[in-house]
Formats: sequence, C-alpha cells, structure tokens
Amino acid sequence: MDTKYIVALEIGSSKIKAALAEILPGVNGYNAINIRALEQKSTSDDVRHGVISNVDAVSEGIRDLLERIENNPTIRPRKVIGVYAAIGGRSLSASPISVEQNLEEEEKITNKTIRDLANEARNLYNDYNEGKRDILQVCSGGFTNCGRPEPNPTGRYSKNIGGKFRIVSARPELKRNLQRVLAQSLQLQFDIVVRPTAIAYLATTQEQRTKGCVLVDFGADTTTIVIFRGGDLQYLSTLPLGSRLITNDLMTLNISEAEAEDFKHNVSSLTDNNFESDQEVIANELVVARASEIMSNIEAQISYSELTPKDLPAGIILTGLGSRLKGFPEKLAELTKMPVEIAAPKQKINSSIQKIDTEEHLDILSIIYKASSLPNFRDCLSKIEVPTPPVQQPPVTKQPPVTTPNPNDPFRTNDDDEDVLRDDEVPQNVPSKTKGAKKQGGEKAPNKNSRLSKLWGKFTDLITYDNQDDQDE
Repeated sequence: MDTKYIVALEIGSSKIKAALAEILPGVNGYNAINIRALEQKSTSDDVRHGVISNVDAVSEGIRDLLERIENNPTIRPRKVIGVYAAIGGRSLSASPISVEQNLEEEEKITNKTIRDLANEARNLYNDYNEGKRDILQVCSGGFTNCGRPEPNPTGRYSKNIGGKFRIVSARPELKRNLQRVLAQSLQLQFDIVVRPTAIAYLATTQEQRTKGCVLVDFGADTTTIVIFRGGDLQYLSTLPLGSRLITNDLMTLNISEAEAEDFKHNVSSLTDNNFESDQEVIANELVVARASEIMSNIEAQISYSELTPKDLPAGIILTGLGSRLKGFPEKLAELTKMPVEIAAPKQKINSSIQKIDTEEHLDILSIIYKASSLPNFRDCLSKIEVPTPPVQQPPVTKQPPVTTPNPNDPFRTNDDDEDVLRDDEVPQNVPSKTKGAKKQGGEKAPNKNSRLSKLWGKFTDLITYDNQDDQDE
C-alpha cells in the first residue's frame, strides 16, 4: 500500500490556510497522519461570514499558498492536482428528517438498508426546500427497531426500521463560489468537508459525543454550535456573530484596526478590571458587552435544541480565535452552568515541520483528519513520472561490397576464385604444381604463399602452354 498525500484548504474570514499531510499505511489502513507543510495568509474583505465574495482575490491567494507547498523540497517535482476544502458559514444549519421502512417479513438490516434510509431522507428534504439549499452532509441522528431505540441496527432482523437524520445544508452560493475558485480558476479537483462537524470529530471523543456535548466554534464572522448526544449529531446552527464585531466596536474609539486587534487579544479581559487608563476601561466595557451578547446567543441555541445542561454532561468544547478572549471560557461556563474546555485534537497527528499550534490550526487539521477517514480518499499530488529508457538498437556493421571476379583476367590468382572453385578442384589442362618443384628452364618457383609467386606461376604456365603448342606443330 503506497503513501498518499492530502492537501487541505481552509478559506476563513480572517485567513486562508493550506496544509499538506502525508498519510502513511497502517495496520487498519491509512491511519498515520504526518504534516509536511502548512502555509497561511491573511484576508481582508474577500471572505465574509464564510462566503467567498471576491473570487479572483481568493483564487490568487490560494494559488500562492499551493505554489509554496509545491516548492517544498520534500515533494518536488510533484504538483497539487486536488484538494479537500472546508465549507461553513452563516447559512449552515442542520434540519431533522425522520423516515422508516415497513417490511412484510422480518429481514436482516444491512448497510444497504441504512443507505436507503439516508437517501430517502435526502430526497424528502430536497422535495421540501425545492432546491433552495445545497445538501452538504447527511448525518445519522439515531435508529429505531420496531419503535424501540436501536443504537446499532446493522445485523439485526426487523419488520420495521426507522431512522432520524440531520440534513446539513447551506445556501447555494457557498458551494457555487467555492467551485468557481477551485474548479474554474485553479483547475483543481476538489471534495468538500463540512468544517464544524469535522472539527467536532477531531476535538471530541466518542465518549463525549455519547454522553452529550456541545462544540462552540467562535470565529471571526460567525459562531457555530454543534450538539451531540447518543453518539449522533442532534443540532447544528450558525450565528452571524463573531469576534470581528468586537474589533469594529473598538474602532469606534478612533483607533486603527491593528490597535483594536491588539487590545482585544492582549489587554482586554472579561474577568479582570485592572487597567492603566480610563480609555482602556471604556474599551474593555465594549469588549465585555459584545462578548456577553455572543454568549447569550450560544446559550439560546443550546435551549433551542431542546436539550438541557443535564442532557449534556460532557459540557462545552470551545474553539476558534474568538475563544482566546481572556475570561471568555470562565464566563461562558458561569452563564450556561456547563463545564467548558478549550478544544484540542483527540487523535495523534505528527508533524515534520515546526511545532504546530494545534489550538490555532485545529480547523485545517480537522479537514485532514476527516479526509483521511474517508474510504478511497483521493491522492492530491501528481505521481512522479519515471522516464522509460530508450530501446538499445544493435550496431549496424557495414559489409564490404562483393565483387565478381573477371574470368578473362589473365592475372587472377586462385584466391580470387575462392567463391567459385573449391580447394580440391583443379582446372583442366592446368598442370598441378608441387611445392619446391622446378619449372622448365631449371628455375625454381618462388614461394607460393606470396602473391608474387602466384603471379609468377601464372606467367610460367602461359609460357608452358605456348611451348607445348610449338612442339605439337
């Protein structure tokens, strides 16, 4: 099983983040996560309330981050060809849908049965909202077997199986603008991950979700409340209230945005009243007022879920940059009468780069964790092409031209007749020559191994033929 790579994108109201994770093969599949790169850059008004408002600016920002990742020497020359992108925002919510199947005889409940129930719930929701909202996720909210609660119906036999589902949806513009950026501008393949539920599954344990807990994501422009009980999603809602409202309130005191952000994070406090000047006291009162408003809305959303603090004994898990306001966790616990903890990854995630602030980057880490848990998740990097070696052709040997001996050439040697006469063939009327024999005239023949001797033998043969003719006459 080969190593795969996931590229995650978090397009938030204050920052755009991109991360590369190496997913290593494990005993139970791809379950070891190692962060290889993490890049980010600030945004201004290009994303508001989780919705991309400037497609070109966001596209250029993402392109810059992905180029930084591609220039990482550990992955070069691979290219980013796909991403997992988070989606969230002001219109994100979950609607309850209940469906059931009545069977003539008892049948075994299978995974297909559960999928059929989920698809029926999806179709009912589409019929209800007439395509005005995009379905992003269908979450289980619990099952019944013949009217009785059944936490795990798969494998059991039943004549009546019912399911409660939470349909997570949002206005079409969230997904539409994301597609314009990733598919059209950047030519990337992409899959969507719902940010609040992804964070919940990384920042909470199965025990907390079973007992009952609330995830509160206090971001720059929005605050999202996600409630679990019995191990299933029970409620999800997004408020158009975030920590940027506090910054805007402080800027009414004729200070810059940078000064307002510095005061909000480093000076203000919801529990401490020790300040150096009257101006700081006035500024802190603005912070307390707005933070109290946001906390009251969080409490109201919990009550809208029809669950009480007693139903949610695992308490509140708090995340988002807004949650870093001094005294905010303590005041929220006091207001809701529920324990509050700061969110942190409950699953091990390794890093090959500098130490990562897991609280600050919990959002991007949760996208990677969710993507790696999907069956057959995509490899977001291109493969390294190994060049095929050229086929070696055998060298071509040039053959010397074949010449045909001229039979009328009186100076041809026997060597010239090798292709015509065998060594044991003797031409007619030509006396045989013996090594060392004397020819007529008493002259000793030259060595036959030399070319000159062969020519000389030919010449003496001609003279012999002439003398024989004279004697015949």
